[in-house]
Amino acid sequence: MAKTGQEVPPGFAFWRRRQRAEAEAREARAAAAQAEARLAEAQAVTAAAEQKAEAAQARATQAEQAAQEQVAAARHEPDDAVAAAESKAAEAQSKAAEATQGTASAQEVRAEHAETEPQPTGADHDETAGEATRRQPKHATRRQRSRGR
Repeated sequence: MAKTGQEVPPGFAFWRRRQRAEAEAREARAAAAQAEARLAEAQAVTAAAEQKAEAAQARATQAEQAAQEQVAAARHEPDDAVAAAESKAAEAQSKAAEATQGTASAQEVRAEHAETEPQPTGADHDETAGEATRRQPKHATRRQRSRGR
């Protein structure tokens, strides 16, 4: 068997096809492994996105509940303010009534005291004024006497 440039040993073609098939299989396995890695990464990203979406939904629900509570509180605030104002008004009326009663009692006591105390006569008043004038030094001026010096 003389070999020429065009002669191919028997089985060489088979061996070449086998090498090509094995190379294609390796490439297919590598592509499959890369695809699996990308799939796993995509699944992880999807899971993370779902978690973020769930957390955002929970925050939105909490914010909505808080807003509803604030609205309810704001609706009740005027009622509370009115009740507080009414309470203060009632308290003020009560204090005013007590003050009126106290004034009336004081007037009654003054009236009773005035009835039992002897009233000064005009002569008593003149006598009291004369004593005050006599106590003033003789050299005091009218202005000083009127001021009580």
